[in-house]
Amino acid sequence: MSSNRYPAAVDVAIVGSGPTASAYARILSEEAPGATIAMFEVGPTVSNPPGAHVKNIEDPERRSLAQRASESPGAGTATVNSPGAVKSGERRARPSTYLLPTGYAFPGEDGLPVAAMSSNVGGMAAHWTAACPRSGGKERMPFLPDLDELLDEADRLLGVTTSAFDGAPFSDLVRERLATVVEQGRKPAYRVQPMPLAVHRREDGGLVWSGSDVVMGDVSRENPQFELFDESLVTRVLVEDGIASGVEVQDRRNGGTHHVAPAMLWWEVTRCARRSCCGLPASGPTRWAATLTTRRRWCSRAGCAAFPPNR
Repeated sequence: MSSNRYPAAVDVAIVGSGPTASAYARILSEEAPGATIAMFEVGPTVSNPPGAHVKNIEDPERRSLAQRASESPGAGTATVNSPGAVKSGERRARPSTYLLPTGYAFPGEDGLPVAAMSSNVGGMAAHWTAACPRSGGKERMPFLPDLDELLDEADRLLGVTTSAFDGAPFSDLVRERLATVVEQGRKPAYRVQPMPLAVHRREDGGLVWSGSDVVMGDVSRENPQFELFDESLVTRVLVEDGIASGVEVQDRRNGGTHHVAPAMLWWEVTRCARRSCCGLPASGPTRWAATLTTRRRWCSRAGCAAFPPNR
């Protein structure tokens, strides 16, 4: 029996399983349902469904195990729940993340001394705060004239709501008091309002926090052409005559190395870092997702046209 669990060839190979990679898988599943898609994630599956936010794990012990499993290669090191508890000179990751050994910085810049990552199916989307404020003023990206349309699409992919905490004690009173102090002279968009959050309530009242599972959606999970391979490390891109011809994948379960030939390759390179996000023109998960949704236009105008409906 072969120990190779990977396909020899696919239409699209996606490296990573965080929210941007998951959005790409979802958009392809929606707009090119005939395309074969393989997603490779170096970390393990720590939640059910795969990529779900660990806050949705009700048992504290199981939740803690899921967080620890996401910390490789930093598993076992001391973590801290509150950034305010870190003493001067210390470098500590929060639970579910591990720090890059020397941080992240360009020459001559302070950079991100506590740049952090997660290694698990769903990436940082299994651990993030789920806060999705929209950009305003100088934060808006002038090179995206349809930014609001893209943000609407990002909200759809993330399942953003503003009503999850409507019944919280004193919420109306807090908003009223804040409005009295800060709203004078502000435009409607900048007045006190509920925080947009990627979270919703079940019928029984329980909270469901959005992870990459929500971004993937049922359309990806039910797509017979889509496969997610966890504990799979893509070690290099294979190149022939200057053109990417495949990826080399190491199966971390048994150490075997295999080659997969995709027609197209998407590599998730954006990673959220503690206290900041690298690679983004403006902070905020929704803006990050909105940047990804530009792929939808690329996909519908160019990439997906390469896949015949019955392929």
